[in-house]
Amino acid sequence: MIFYDNIDQYTYSKQYTDETRWSYTPMKEPKVIVCKLCERQVAIENETGNIDNKYCNHEFHLECLNLWYTEIGYYCPICDYKSVRIKTNKGRVFQFIK
Repeated sequence: MIFYDNIDQYTYSKQYTDETRWSYTPMKEPKVIVCKLCERQVAIENETGNIDNKYCNHEFHLECLNLWYTEIGYYCPICDYKSVRIKTNKGRVFQFIK
């Protein structure tokens, strides 16, 4: 059974033992990523890319960021952080040569 309230959505499962108990686990909303270049939602199974550094965490479609890097420049389109490396959510790293 699923119950809704104004704060969270919970899944309740009935467990039978000597006495009947109810337990619940809060359901987490899936993380929604929107590519800042094309403004479309990124599907969970798609590979995303971000600038490979510890300061910039902006995520984009890998294809969009690749196009930006090859046609515009080696920097984040949001915060202008300069880097020649793109890191993906699948663990791949791309190094662009200036």
